[in-house]
Amino acid sequence: MKFLAIAFLLVHSVHGFTMTRVECADGINDARAEIAEQRQWGNVNKLLYNISFERTLSEFLHQYNGCPGPIHIGGSEYLVTLNIYQYFLRGEGSRLESEIEKGAFGMPTSTMMACALTTCLEDGSQIYSVITDAVKFSVIKGTPGSNCSSSGRLANSKGLCYLGSDQKKFVRKGVLQQFLAIAFLLLPLFYNVNGLTRVECADAVNHVRAENAEQLQWANVNKLLYNISLEKILFDQISEYNGCPPTIVIGMGGVQVYLNTNHGEDGGLEFMRNDTKRGLFGMTESTQLACVVTTCMEDGKPVFSVVTDYSKMPPIVGRPGSQCLSGRLSNSKGLCYLQSDHKIFARKVVME
Repeated sequence: MKFLAIAFLLVHSVHGFTMTRVECADGINDARAEIAEQRQWGNVNKLLYNISFERTLSEFLHQYNGCPGPIHIGGSEYLVTLNIYQYFLRGEGSRLESEIEKGAFGMPTSTMMACALTTCLEDGSQIYSVITDAVKFSVIKGTPGSNCSSSGRLANSKGLCYLGSDQKKFVRKGVLQQFLAIAFLLLPLFYNVNGLTRVECADAVNHVRAENAEQLQWANVNKLLYNISLEKILFDQISEYNGCPPTIVIGMGGVQVYLNTNHGEDGGLEFMRNDTKRGLFGMTESTQLACVVTTCMEDGKPVFSVVTDYSKMPPIVGRPGSQCLSGRLSNSKGLCYLQSDHKIFARKVVME
């Protein structure tokens, strides 16, 4: 089977580093139509986008700490294909062909799908993933669209089967001024978040905390260590907003969550003005953080979010680093750290 057409459809979508739900649904359905034509399958359904599937897809991604290799996962309810782009980067188009036999873009009689465009924070690469429902009906050979009637469907111009009520993209219901310096530090990061790594995120957030301490003359601001296990909290909270959260701060269960901090034409400046004094990217005595870069599938824009642990210790006014607590020392940026903390990553979660 020739995969050039399918590869072009998918790589073109991902290489632009933006994607909406509509574009994803169109791309996958175009690929399914191409597969039906190549294989001469007569009963391949058009897939409708089901936003509620995005949460399930994010749970699969989290199992690999947000950085899966190219892999297809079959199950009784869902068919999941993670990091599709890597199949082509690694020259493994033939392997993807094999995965399609197992339902990489859904079985012929699948009906629903969702996509995710996320960032692996180990290397900054983008991860394009797809989930469909698993429907176990066999393939019917024939001209594409020639056997739609077996399920009461009609054939569209591309040879995909659809219900008369399904001339749409989505299912209705799911089945299953002192601050300017800080702003200038953050804006280059926020407008280029798609290439962000965990190390770069930790460095950037700590840079902001140091600048914040200098501007406000806070003497006990800690350096934050990156805790990978906190990323799941961000994925869960982002899913609550169907992947497109507003700019918001949420305090919960010993952590502080900052969603979509780069939202708005000002790159989040208004958010920073309003939130700095109550703990921009963690309170003064916070110790850990994690970041997530996802894509809002409504408009294709990146969503940069941060979580930190929460501490009720108030700031101490003074020269940055002059009042480090808990046996900490001051580094060259005026942040407080333990001697064992000349590193980026934390060993375990510490909830206060």
